[in-house]
Amino acid sequence: MAQDFFYRIIESCSAEESPQLLEDGYQGLGSLYFHIGDYEKALEFYTQSLKYCRLREYLPGMVKNLCLISQTYIE
Repeated sequence: MAQDFFYRIIESCSAEESPQLLEDGYQGLGSLYFHIGDYEKALEFYTQSLKYCRLREYLPGMVKNLCLISQTYIE
């Protein structure tokens, strides 16, 4: 259910119009996959989220995503 929600967000947005929504959608998917133990998928989605943070030059989001990526590698 939650997975579908985040996929719908990603599918309905474009990078030019809503990079923040894409960032949030990918980060949400990363968190879901992290919690079910699929760390490889979680890393893919966190990396995508980081990409949109960089696009927006949003430093707090970059730091958060890098922490999530680090935490995933620790697991």
